[in-house]
Amino acid sequence: MAIFPKTKENKKADSENIKAGIAYTTGHASIFLIPHVTEKAAIHEEASQYVVRVSPKATKGEVRQEFMARFGIKPLKINMLQQRQKPRRRGAFVGYKKGYKKAVITVPKGKKIDIFPK
Repeated sequence: MAIFPKTKENKKADSENIKAGIAYTTGHASIFLIPHVTEKAAIHEEASQYVVRVSPKATKGEVRQEFMARFGIKPLKINMLQQRQKPRRRGAFVGYKKGYKKAVITVPKGKKIDIFPK
């Protein structure tokens, strides 16, 4: 028994959000394609490869579906990388820099996308 069961209103609002493109959800993971802005990512862009941050629970198939839905281009290849947490110190206090997951998406030559909306 769940503490807060989903009501019909909540289910209807979720389906409307998905149709509106607010959040693409598959199963339990919610995918967000956020551009990863670095010098290395800019070099990859010249070779028709785009680097984006995704949800830590995202899979290649989910990233492929989201990319096709958002940009209308079928990717040739998707490589996933998991960036681990890194310890950081501030005096005697030890904390951690947040970890994340990246996807390097290769598109066919000649196809360009505007990953940075203007």
